[in-house]
Amino acid sequence: MIKLFRERPIQDAFAIIENNIPKRVNNITDSGITGPNLAEHISTVVEGLKINPISIDFEDRKVDLKMVNLKGNRFPPNYDVAPNGTYPCALVEYEFKANGNQELLSLHPRTANFNRTVLADVNGNVLTIGIQTLYGNSELNDKTKKEVKAEISGIMADMKNVINAINNEVSEFNKTLSQKVTEQFNIKKAEIEKKEAQKNDLNDL
Repeated sequence: MIKLFRERPIQDAFAIIENNIPKRVNNITDSGITGPNLAEHISTVVEGLKINPISIDFEDRKVDLKMVNLKGNRFPPNYDVAPNGTYPCALVEYEFKANGNQELLSLHPRTANFNRTVLADVNGNVLTIGIQTLYGNSELNDKTKKEVKAEISGIMADMKNVINAINNEVSEFNKTLSQKVTEQFNIKKAEIEKKEAQKNDLNDL
């Protein structure tokens, strides 16, 4: 389970990728860095570091309902329940297809806020969001159905805004990778050339 768009800032994910650039460059042989195929190696490293944007199909969704046991302390004070008792209540689960880098579902962007605490499950390319009710029957009444539909509709609307912000930030970050990778290759190339120059100097008797 993840807290949707609330686990950690997207900058943390960007920083991890940036910190990984030197390692990726060091995996290229010296001859590859100083040879004629440098541009090709740069492109390969850049493509390997790019983040795929997240995409969720909100229209092609599935819904399921199951009963789960809730402790009495989960109920509002006006409910006639024992705090330590357990009571079966309907949980409505919505499933969506999620494509792209699914780690983005746990990150919060800089340019938008997700002002909800929504626990979600990601399994393969399926994102599941549960709407917990306090209704004690699998045959929901009209009032509970209306409340569930309003809740998931509000969540989906907020998700669309946040996903748009995340993908825009991902796109901007991806654009910076070419320069950052190129700079690291140039640093490595300069180190190799300096080392070779010293060898040549030592061999010039």
